Amino acid sequence: FIGSSFLKGNDVISMAKLRSSYGVNGNGDIGNYTWRPLFGYGINYNQTPGGAFNNIGNIDLTWELNKPFNVGFDLGFFRDRLTVTADYYSRTTSDLLLNRQISRTTGFNSILQNVGEMRNRGYEFSIGGFPIDNGNFKWSTNFNITFNKNEVTKLPGGSDILDGAFILREGHDYRTYYVREYAGVDPQTGDPMWYTDGTKTKTTKTYSQAQRTLVGSASPKFFGGFNNSFSYKGFTLDALINYNFGNLVRDGWEF
Repeated sequence: FIGSSFLKGNDVISMAKLRSSYGVNGNGDIGNYTWRPLFGYGINYNQTPGGAFNNIGNIDLTWELNKPFNVGFDLGFFRDRLTVTADYYSRTTSDLLLNRQISRTTGFNSILQNVGEMRNRGYEFSIGGFPIDNGNFKWSTNFNITFNKNEVTKLPGGSDILDGAFILREGHDYRTYYVREYAGVDPQTGDPMWYTDGTKTKTTKTYSQAQRTLVGSASPKFFGGFNNSFSYKGFTLDALINYNFGNLVRDGWEF
């Protein structure tokens, strides 16, 4: 808190707080038996009973490490009828739990490993208060917004990792789309078209002839919420709006 002598007798600023934190925590949310190599039966060959590995496992798996840093302040005005909060944060995650592609001669497409590093950083702002509070009727409101920047900062050998329609690539957002880009329809025939590559100079009507390319991100540029609560003689009405902006959405069933 700001010194009490500064706030004493102040009719405008009723509360002032400066905050900062740093820590280390882990994440191991990978399922109960993902680490364990498993062998199963019922895989017959040439009318002879047989078995095979059905989970490659990885006995060397360990926690993802998160290192969050935060600094911010809280301000209250007019006996906290109006409050303002602002924060800057930076969170580095190392030993990421990612599915790394391996040779299919192993019998598997990928293996879960602790590889890579990424960083989230940005700003959060919140403003709230009680525009009306006359005893019988009370209205409280809060608006918040967050600007987040995600970046994959390190991958093993600098190599890309494919994840369905996404690609993990150093220097890019971890939810970057890596797909064939739709180019509309042929006005003469109505057939769908795709750009042949990232230059967008040529199109093709054959889907397999189009090259996959970086096409934006599924991560929003900013997001937040707007909450209002109205109460009158024991009755309460709440209204909450969540929003996000600046991200792409993909129809996986169609493209």
